[in-house]
Amino acid sequence: MKKTPRMLVSALCLAGFAQAAAAVDVHWAGFATAAVACFSGDDADYVAYGQPDGPGRSRRCDAGIDSLLGVQLDAEVGDRLSLALQMVADQDEDGHYDPRIEVAQLRWRVDDRVSLRLGRMPAPAFLFSETRQVRFAQPWVRPPQSVYGLVPVHASDGVELIVNNAIGGWHAEWQLGWSEKTFEAPLPNSSRTASIDSRGGFLYLTLDSGGTRFKLGYGYNETTLRNRNVTQLLGGLRTFSSGAQLADDLEVEDSPMHSFALGAQHESAGWLLLAEAGYISVDGYPRDQFGAYVTVGRHFGAWMPYLSFEQRKTYGDDTDPRAGPLRAQVDTLLAATRYDGHTVSAGLSRALGDSAMVKLQIDRVQPDNDSWGQLSNHGPGYRFDDPQEEWLATLSLDFVF
Repeated sequence: MKKTPRMLVSALCLAGFAQAAAAVDVHWAGFATAAVACFSGDDADYVAYGQPDGPGRSRRCDAGIDSLLGVQLDAEVGDRLSLALQMVADQDEDGHYDPRIEVAQLRWRVDDRVSLRLGRMPAPAFLFSETRQVRFAQPWVRPPQSVYGLVPVHASDGVELIVNNAIGGWHAEWQLGWSEKTFEAPLPNSSRTASIDSRGGFLYLTLDSGGTRFKLGYGYNETTLRNRNVTQLLGGLRTFSSGAQLADDLEVEDSPMHSFALGAQHESAGWLLLAEAGYISVDGYPRDQFGAYVTVGRHFGAWMPYLSFEQRKTYGDDTDPRAGPLRAQVDTLLAATRYDGHTVSAGLSRALGDSAMVKLQIDRVQPDNDSWGQLSNHGPGYRFDDPQEEWLATLSLDFVF
């Protein structure tokens, strides 16, 4: 996201006026990950967060895919207001490490049950959304991309109402809000990026009881996707009758997008169980996407071995007879929205005191036939019709300070 919204400026001004009238308690903290990932493939790169490249074809091992540095400043303004500012430096879609504002929010605690957040805040879809960048707080070296990759941005600008109450023996937290986000996403096998604008509302519910947590919710957005190559293709389709209707169906211009998420977490007697699933449907050429994972871990003192299985599925036609003479180009466009595949991961983490953790994770990566999987920068020898299994090894050090 390139610009600060007017609501954020207003929030900062409000915080400034409040500061003059009340004592301010300020404290700061930081988090970081130093990691290196090595990929066995020679004909494609493994990518995770919208970076332009990664380990594999470009280079055998890569430190940019997971390494990051973040700092956060929190200010308590009296008993009701708080201000949070977080900056993160990691590899962006251009391969740079320019720091960006990830969180800049004003929070007003109306009472013990109700709070209001305004500004830039974490996108709330999943169990680890609030700590998505803080790998120290997660069991893996990176969140499972089959699910967390469905929402490629970590934060959005908007307003959010948070309500806490009790449902039976469960503590319930409701998150109701409106947000907008604008970001650049790299195009597969290209040095170009696509511009994505999205705005809409969401409702999420988190239930906690003891060591068990459930989260579920729904989001609705109107989304626009601008891609020069796609614009040229749609223009070509509109030159003949059957293609014109197809161009209207493929175009993503203020298109409705629906997203659903469901997650569960349970910790008991040293065991950790995690499972999440997400589904996204958007009117236009991107196909409907489903992702899910299951993780099982077991603590042995400071050590925790874990196993994960994740899968990504795409639903929708991979061709359209209305494309006529441009059918090959349309088929290529539709194929580039398929990320189907499954990954089996085995990992081992060890806590180093209260503020650091080292992790080793081995992933068996298997894209489905005629799918991109989690790969990009495919070479001329890559077999889309029969992709081979590959291996990704990652060693990371996560710490907070």
